[in-house]
Amino acid sequence: MEYSKAFISAYQIVEYLVCEHNYQIMRVAKEKHEIWLANPKHKQHPVIHVIYEKDDDASWDSYVHPVFMMLYSLIQKQGEPLELSTIDNHMDHAAPLKQVFVHKDGVSDVSILKLFPKLNRVLHDVEDLQNEFVHISGHIESVQLKNQKKLLKSTLKKIYPYLTLFLVFVCSSFTIISFLLGIYLNSSLAGWILSGCYYKMNVVANHEYFRLFTSMFVQGDLLLFPVSIYALYSVGKICEPIFKKYQFFLIFIISGLVGNVFMLVGEANAVGFGAGAAIFGLTGSYFAWVLEGKRYEAPFIQKILLRFLALDLLVCLLPGLSVFSHIGGGVTGFLLGILFSRKKEWHYIRLQTCFALLIFTSGLVYTTYQTKRVEPLEKNVDKQVIETFKEYGYMDYAETLKKAYNKQYKLQ
Repeated sequence: MEYSKAFISAYQIVEYLVCEHNYQIMRVAKEKHEIWLANPKHKQHPVIHVIYEKDDDASWDSYVHPVFMMLYSLIQKQGEPLELSTIDNHMDHAAPLKQVFVHKDGVSDVSILKLFPKLNRVLHDVEDLQNEFVHISGHIESVQLKNQKKLLKSTLKKIYPYLTLFLVFVCSSFTIISFLLGIYLNSSLAGWILSGCYYKMNVVANHEYFRLFTSMFVQGDLLLFPVSIYALYSVGKICEPIFKKYQFFLIFIISGLVGNVFMLVGEANAVGFGAGAAIFGLTGSYFAWVLEGKRYEAPFIQKILLRFLALDLLVCLLPGLSVFSHIGGGVTGFLLGILFSRKKEWHYIRLQTCFALLIFTSGLVYTTYQTKRVEPLEKNVDKQVIETFKEYGYMDYAETLKKAYNKQYKLQ
């Protein structure tokens, strides 16, 4: 293969852009005598077209502009089209793009040096064009490989489910504590209550509203605990990279909290625990993300949706399911997913969602406040719990519960 000076000059420009400005080679078309580069982090020129020989068939409308649009779409970044040439007769004055002729003595448009300061000094004469090409291509390959490794490392760090694993750890810790307390107190129910599970009688009678929060981390049945944790990890590791960390955390917490409030106002007295409502909330937020970008047409997205539905069904089959809790969590997660969307066209939808969430929250707070009466599961159960706490030294708490229960119904 014969190498022209213009060809080698083009690769000297490419070497500079790759090594100094972190561009990546996206396309090399030898038949059109061009090289395309992209850097999504560059604000003004995320895509650059480098040519080293004029091609009359490659007009702006029929070829150059469509390729720019394709690469902009690929890297999800828009910018000003820039064309760098090593030949001085390439200018197409009708084309709406910035065109710069780069030669050994400088550049045709010095304003480009504000963005690429050394561009006027990258071209130099060489005696052996073939050896120069081998040297440049080898250098470009090694730098691109190094940049790709950095990108992969940062991407893996970004998508690694740190928060999901943290939530798994917290849920596991609460569950183990609950199990150990049950053994120590010789009563599973007392262990659940002391570790923070939801018990409507305690929430209403003794105003222990913290249980609406802590109960999402407690799993009462150790045999079903792995199923719940598997569902949390499977859904969380997919949803966490989609949202910002604080958004993911808020979706989980708020969905679980609202789900438990739904259970409080919609169901009779019961003991509840588990992250089912929060998991449904994450699933709801994922559905909102899919709708936002119309991603449901992609086959792999369809597989994930089916997997989520299967996991949610599995969670629904767990004993002690609260239908109200899961519906509340799912709806809340969906609304938060819309609120956290980044689509510009959804601006008014986000405002409407904000308004809906305010009304939604106000209604829940009012309904919770109005929930003042609750029937006991069994009076003997409450008596046993109180006696258990007394027996193991929790006298103050036992007396507080006894007074609170007596306000709801005659315990004696």
